[in-house]
Amino acid sequence: MARNLPPMDLQVAAVKYAANALQSAHLPVIAAQALDNGYFSDALAALAFETEPIMSEVGALFERALADCSIQIPRTFTHGNDRPTVTISTQDSRFLQLADSVLQRFGEMFVLQRFAYTAGAGSGWHLIHDSQGFLRLLADSPQRTAITLELQSPILDRGIGGDALHNIAIERFRQFGDLALAVVPQQNSLIRLVSIEWTLPNFTTAGAIDGHQAAEIQIDDFFYLNFRNY
Repeated sequence: MARNLPPMDLQVAAVKYAANALQSAHLPVIAAQALDNGYFSDALAALAFETEPIMSEVGALFERALADCSIQIPRTFTHGNDRPTVTISTQDSRFLQLADSVLQRFGEMFVLQRFAYTAGAGSGWHLIHDSQGFLRLLADSPQRTAITLELQSPILDRGIGGDALHNIAIERFRQFGDLALAVVPQQNSLIRLVSIEWTLPNFTTAGAIDGHQAAEIQIDDFFYLNFRNY
């Protein structure tokens, strides 16, 4: 039944499961995809035919299926060491040292800037390429602005917004089930970041297919609106 749904590989599904990013109704769909892709285990087959998935039950089936397929569930990175969360004042020298270390390692850094008392309306992402740009961002920020640094380098595919990049975006979404798209400006660092996720309306296989197709339409619209000549 899930044959029309673009596949999410079991390795990717294991990461999302560890991060609590999958709902119970996702798991039978993913199991059916995995069977179509050549994976097999009794637990995977049983999971694929679950019609009323409850996480306490299908979660255990999914974990057994992953073990049968020799796929290890990664440690959750919500509280682990993969994505450390540290609260430091922007006036603290360690904060600037941390930013410098990210820039030296990756050559760029994503920064989330959130203004106080704006109920989220004053939030924005910036792509910073050097320490001077980061210091300018701090200097121009109003008092009580919260600054969040992305300490890991994300997977980046970049280029002119044409057919090639559009096809890569669709491919990435079909592989991972979510996608972040942005138009990088020529001058200032502020970027418009759009997050697109595979949703599951009505918690059904048909809903999962509809949700995936709707997300791909969002990707098409993003490229059409921002790169009308692509």
